[in-house]
Amino acid sequence: MKQNLFLHSGRPLVSKVLCDGNLEKSIECAVSLIGGVDNLVERGDTILLKPNYNTSDPFPGSSDSDS
Repeated sequence: MKQNLFLHSGRPLVSKVLCDGNLEKSIECAVSLIGGVDNLVERGDTILLKPNYNTSDPFPGSSDSDS
């Protein structure tokens, strides 16, 4: 297993971006904000990007039970 390069002081790095309608651009921006994947991913590797979506829909449509 490869070393997790997406850590700072032992804590996971996260990023948050707003999508202007171009999902691919937004994902590229979010990944870039945490350092990109060039140092981690090699051709042929499979990666999983786990997005967290937020919505103003009431719970359970939203991940925030207080919305």
